[in-house]
Formats: sequence, C-alpha cells, structure tokens
Amino acid sequence: MHIRWSQVSCQRSLQQLHNLRAYNDTEGSCFWVATDASGSCRTKICSDIPNCTTTQACQGVANCVSNRTAYIAKANCSTYTTKTACNSKGTDGICVWTETTTGGTTKGKCSFMTSCTSAAGNTNACTQANDRFQMNSKNKHCADHTCLTYTTQVLSCKYFYTWDQKKSNACSTVNGACTTTNADTLKEGDCYTLKAYLY
Repeated sequence: MHIRWSQVSCQRSLQQLHNLRAYNDTEGSCFWVATDASGSCRTKICSDIPNCTTTQACQGVANCVSNRTAYIAKANCSTYTTKTACNSKGTDGICVWTETTTGGTTKGKCSFMTSCTSAAGNTNACTQANDRFQMNSKNKHCADHTCLTYTTQVLSCKYFYTWDQKKSNACSTVNGACTTTNADTLKEGDCYTLKAYLY
C-alpha cells in the first residue's frame, strides 16, 4: 500500500495502517521530517526534541535523557559526560556523579551505583534508591535503611530489601516501635509476610 505523506496526515495516515499498534509499540512515536525535499515520516529519535535542558522538560521519547544541551539516547552510566545526564538512570541502573578537583580544575565522572557507599553524599542517587537507602539528615550521606527509617518513609512496618535486592530485612512492631526482627525467631504465621513472602 502506497501512502502519500504530508505533515498533517503523517500520524493520521499511519493510524490507518493495519499494523499501527505494533508499529507504535515497537518503533515509538512518529516524527515528520520537514527537511526532506518532499517530507517524510519516521520514528522519533532523541535529537528530534528541541531545547532539552532537563530530562523532566523533554519527555516524549522513551529511553532518552538530557545532557543539558540536547536529548541523547539512554546508555550505560559510564558513557555520560554531564551531571544532568548522570542524574538520570542509565541502562545499567542508577548513576552516581562524582567530582574531583586537581590544581583548580574540577572534573566530573559518572559511574554505576554499586552500593550505598558508592553514592556517598550524592542526594540524587540516594533518592533514586530510596526503597533501599535513606539520606542521613545529619551528615547528608546515603545510609542503609533501618526498620525505623523505612517505616517512616512508607508509613508501614514491613520488610525492605538490601542493595542487590537478593535479601530482605525483617521488621516487626514491638512495643509500638518498628524494629529489626531475627527471621529465626518468627512464628509460622509471621514468617511468610515479614520476610518478603519468600519463606
């Protein structure tokens, strides 16, 4: 089937195609290319979004992040060269931006967050992992959750996962306070619910 494209009919014509749903699900949004002599319709890419200075301001294309001057394809944390891009998640997970100053020159580096310690004082990374960590209000460093801090965040005394999400910490209410509970001391009825439904 041959379709004559125009800017106005680009999206509408594609909607008439039998496989539009599959196209949109696998290919993404449509974009009208006005710079071609006769114009054409293609899948929208990151660089098609103009004036992207923050990731929040540039929604519309999946798997893209802002590098402060343009929208770029989401990639591994180590490939990001700006703090803005690093503050978005990479394809490998949560990213951490660290800066070092040598001889008056400050250089930044983006890396994959491997633990709470690797986030150190990085508020953005710690916040993205707030289901496992908290920002310590006293020293402004990322710290492991305790049953009490996790309860304060989620308003419920329940289990929470370790960094790698392979283990969970059991919490239960004792004398009105949410406290760490040794899984070996749990009663049969509590074991399943207090240990992330894994027992």
